[in-house]
Amino acid sequence: MRRGFARVLDQIVGAGFSSWGVAIGLLAAAAYGYTPAGEVLFAPLDRLHWGLVAPRARPVSRSRVATVVIDARTVAALGPVAAYSRATDVRLLERLHGAAAVCLDFAMVTPQPEDALLAPAIARHGRVVLSAQSSAQIGHAEVVLPPSPALAAAAAAIGQRNLLVGAGHTVQGIVPYLKVRATGDEEPHVVLQALRVAGDVEPLRNIRRFIQAQVSSMGQIVPGALALALPTHFNLDQYSYIDVLEGRVPESALAGRIVFVGDTATDLAGGPYRLSAASAPLARVQIDAIATNALLHGRIDLRVPPLAQMAIGVGIALGLIAICVLTPRRRLNLFAFGWAAFVIAALSVLPQVSQRWMPVGPALAICILVYAVYGWRRANNAHSALQRELDVLRAGPAGGVLPPVPDDTRSIDEIGDLMRRIRESRTAYVELIQSLPYPVFVEQGTKLVLSNEQGRELLDLLAGDDKDEAHRAILSLTRKESAAAKASREIRTAELTLNGRTQMMMVTPFGDGTDLADAGSMICFVDVHEIKAAAERDRMTLRHMAHDLRNPLATMLLLLNEHGASGRHTDADFLANLQRLVDYSLRVAQEFTQLSRAEHLDARTYVPLAAADLVAEAVDQVWHGAAAKKIDVEGPHVHGDEAFVLGNRDMLLRSLINLLDNAVKYSPPGTTVDVHVETQDAEVVIRVEDCGIGIAADALPHLFEPFFQAAGASDDPTLGVGLGLPLVQAVVTRHGGRIDVASTLGRGSSFTIRLPRVEADALAE
Repeated sequence: MRRGFARVLDQIVGAGFSSWGVAIGLLAAAAYGYTPAGEVLFAPLDRLHWGLVAPRARPVSRSRVATVVIDARTVAALGPVAAYSRATDVRLLERLHGAAAVCLDFAMVTPQPEDALLAPAIARHGRVVLSAQSSAQIGHAEVVLPPSPALAAAAAAIGQRNLLVGAGHTVQGIVPYLKVRATGDEEPHVVLQALRVAGDVEPLRNIRRFIQAQVSSMGQIVPGALALALPTHFNLDQYSYIDVLEGRVPESALAGRIVFVGDTATDLAGGPYRLSAASAPLARVQIDAIATNALLHGRIDLRVPPLAQMAIGVGIALGLIAICVLTPRRRLNLFAFGWAAFVIAALSVLPQVSQRWMPVGPALAICILVYAVYGWRRANNAHSALQRELDVLRAGPAGGVLPPVPDDTRSIDEIGDLMRRIRESRTAYVELIQSLPYPVFVEQGTKLVLSNEQGRELLDLLAGDDKDEAHRAILSLTRKESAAAKASREIRTAELTLNGRTQMMMVTPFGDGTDLADAGSMICFVDVHEIKAAAERDRMTLRHMAHDLRNPLATMLLLLNEHGASGRHTDADFLANLQRLVDYSLRVAQEFTQLSRAEHLDARTYVPLAAADLVAEAVDQVWHGAAAKKIDVEGPHVHGDEAFVLGNRDMLLRSLINLLDNAVKYSPPGTTVDVHVETQDAEVVIRVEDCGIGIAADALPHLFEPFFQAAGASDDPTLGVGLGLPLVQAVVTRHGGRIDVASTLGRGSSFTIRLPRVEADALAE
């Protein structure tokens, strides 16, 4: 099993890249892309992706975190000096005595006389956090400047304020512990200190588990950072410093809450900062409050562990390598782009279902790299193959029919010209196959590689939507003859039944007959079903005709023999009988000829005909015989607009005359034959009604069979030979119509012909 896996892996790697070294290099690049140094290259793309897919914090109705800010109203009310006076902060702390923690988010590094007032107030409150200033650049600092000694001694905690900031001053998180190089100490962030002082230690228990090197959107590696899932806009309660100081904000509104006090009227505290590219600029105090609220609710940007990211990156690269090696060329682009789309979609969904994310930039880059390397090697192999083919063509069968060209002057233009000629030949070849009127298939290596339109229709008839099954059916039918044709280098023919019809199959081999596995052949199917059926019908008709002619001819021979033996002179009765028999034989031959013509009508020779005029001419031709028998032929009665049909005038006229002759022949004297012509939607209806002897019900199904007579075999040749109605049916069918019969014994019959109608507008065009 392990050897089999090794063979498959060798096929994927070796076949696609011809060496393990290239494949290992690609996999190493995939792993490197998920190191912090690799992520630097794609940081802007990754942060853009994170901004689109990251789950955002919803606004809260009342958070445990609030801000009190020195705004323009405060400065206007107190004046610039008093607004930033530490004595004023003493009054504020008295108003915030019920807060769980108060963070004075100001720079208080320089000692001032008012520290003597503020320090006791801080100590009395007991839950005040002060901020320290640092020279930190990317996660470490040379020195951290604490607040003035008096204030620092009175504060419950002191914290630094380093942030993870990207392009456009968008805040991505905080640096929870800042390492001071001078002392080797770690300074906690003011956010962590505020949570600890307020007694909210739950978010701090496992905080170090989520700390890792982060890459900002500016491409900087920040070690020991904590990425936070921050909202897109500031969404906490914020109060004006002057309103709190003057009691317009009830003390209960801030009781039990973590309150950040800072400055929004100036940019002395740094900034401005943003939560997203589209958000309003924020001050440092607002950012610290938002970060505290995110930690309080566990909204930490959890990264997939680095080793897992590297493993996933290698898996993405291996997947695309497998696609590039194992996918057929015509589907390669679809599968490759589909794989890249799947990877991007999976990495986009990951934060929604697991609260973890991993950068999308390295994954997209490795997909592009693998596809580019594979495409380059495939193009290079194709170029080499074309060069070899060109060398073969130049060498020719006699050792060189094209002038040799030095390798350094052989250009892609020469190969392009060769490809153009090959495409022209292929196009001409395909057009030739498509122009053939019967199904044609091209088979190569036991696969169907080409078929014309008629061939595809035959495949649909064989297996419907299952194309593979249809291909197997054709190949199974032709396998024996195709192999024989390739071996003998001769065209092979065979007759077979396909889809219930007789087909003549012809197999024409390609190639030189040396490599039968790769040689191809062209397979043609010619439908000879109708030809064989027509031959069989003609054979049966001739048999019937010979049978019917045998009786009158034998009778004539007997009469002649008897008359010659008696020595009598020729009398009138003898001649009358002889003439009647000869007339019957001639009518059999004539009507058989008419029937044969009707069965081979060519629709391409049809012309427009006025139905009423055609029926009127047929009535005129039978009128004399009907009048001699004292039968009235009434019509044609035309109902509706003038109607046209496409057809053969002589054969349609012959058919109508046959129907009228039958009506007159089987009707008693003194009766009437009615002829009607009417239009019904897309049909022209011609109906002949008589008051004759009628037709028995058991005879109706056989009425249109050749040589069948409703009254059975009759010795009276004047009643017909049984080919008139078959002629009518053959003519009507060849014109795309149908004929119906209704009859009652003793009351008469009605024959109705329905033919396709042609609109007069279409005839004019």
